[in-house]
Amino acid sequence: MRVFAPLSCAVFFVVLVACTGASGDVTWDYYTTKDGLISNDVSSLYRAEDGTIWIGMQNDAGLNQYVDGNLLTWNSEDPWVPTGVSGICEDYLGRVWACSYEKGAVYMDHGAWHKGFYLSWYPALDPPDLLVCAGGGIDCVADGSLWAGFNAGIMRYDPMTGEGRQVGPTPPINAEIRLIFVDADGYVWYSLLDCGLVRMDQDGSVVRVYPNMEGRVCQSPDGTIWLGRCRLIKDDPSWYGVARLERDDFVSVSPPAGTFPAEPQFPIAVGKRGEIVAGTEYPVCYGVFTYDGAEWRYYEAPFASDSHSCTMYAVTVDNNDDIWVGTDQARAGLWVLHRNPGQPTVQVGISVDKARYAANDDMRVYLNVASEERETVDLYIAVQLPSGDLLFYPNLASSWFPYWPGLLLPAGTDVQGYELFSLTLPDLPAGTYRWYAACTHAGTTDFASNIASCEWQFE
Repeated sequence: MRVFAPLSCAVFFVVLVACTGASGDVTWDYYTTKDGLISNDVSSLYRAEDGTIWIGMQNDAGLNQYVDGNLLTWNSEDPWVPTGVSGICEDYLGRVWACSYEKGAVYMDHGAWHKGFYLSWYPALDPPDLLVCAGGGIDCVADGSLWAGFNAGIMRYDPMTGEGRQVGPTPPINAEIRLIFVDADGYVWYSLLDCGLVRMDQDGSVVRVYPNMEGRVCQSPDGTIWLGRCRLIKDDPSWYGVARLERDDFVSVSPPAGTFPAEPQFPIAVGKRGEIVAGTEYPVCYGVFTYDGAEWRYYEAPFASDSHSCTMYAVTVDNNDDIWVGTDQARAGLWVLHRNPGQPTVQVGISVDKARYAANDDMRVYLNVASEERETVDLYIAVQLPSGDLLFYPNLASSWFPYWPGLLLPAGTDVQGYELFSLTLPDLPAGTYRWYAACTHAGTTDFASNIASCEWQFE
């Protein structure tokens, strides 16, 4: 059965013990190679459908994956492990893809990295060479197709059929395609190094070039296109930072200069509720900005200073509304900003009847749940395999499926040792397994509880 297939790559669990700095009603965590990162050069961040965070590195092979306080490392001697990750996405088959500077677009399935697709100046090279197949990022769109940028151009790929083709013009030999994004209307956006920002339709016709507008494009739920613009040497001095597309031009929405210790700019991302999140300009100050359409906020990282070089590469927002920042700083490669931390409204616990099991043993799984307030929640149950895969029960799929949707918890709920289910275990790979339990506010992916876990061994 697929979910219990043996994995060929090495997987390591590191429980993160983070250094935290407080600032007002927020806290910061930071992680480096000492905490289990493959590298401190974090170039890409991606929030997967199951809520985990994928972390790509600028230099070293492989990726990290953050799952409920555990940092997994995906790497092996497989020749298709991505090196120099410029983008991460997930296809409609649930596979994670990474765009690599040396390997093109590759994907992970059953714990191993596999050859995907690439566009090269010299197609006979396999795997492609660094100089002919640099990664410009990757995006998966509503129709299931993957779009990726390479030195030789933009490529569209169908992961179901395995067919791909170049779309659009071939760029100049010394211009690098970067930061590809496909919006809800099907327009393909990408930065062309030293040329500006390009908008192209899916037939490959260039609709508009925005000179000197290099940066990252994203889109909020209401359809607004946003640009996090880099400051360039030949920059237009009228504005830089964050802008939104109005009609056919980008209009700056950045706060007036001098309002904050730093100015917002690339990298940029959109939070779950449409909030814009942006980085800051090196080397002025280190932190992140948020913009809700009316008000800017600035959160300065307390552990960074001008004495530590720090370029920001990527930002994303997780299901808890925490902001993740990828940097190249030796002291802090990965930052996590927790805003308005507080106790969840619901407390859950999960346990099993024994610590060790063998094939054909019966297992009983128990739930504790308490809530002071009346709450309607969705209960999720997941099992983590020794390989690191997190599968949601009872479907045993990687996508979220509520085990118990619309569960009403009356005020004062305090249930201990409720038997959720029992099952007879098949013959499984030996190792450490974990059950997880968590509640979200009904109909959302916003956590209403802690994430509880219990560990058991299969022998």
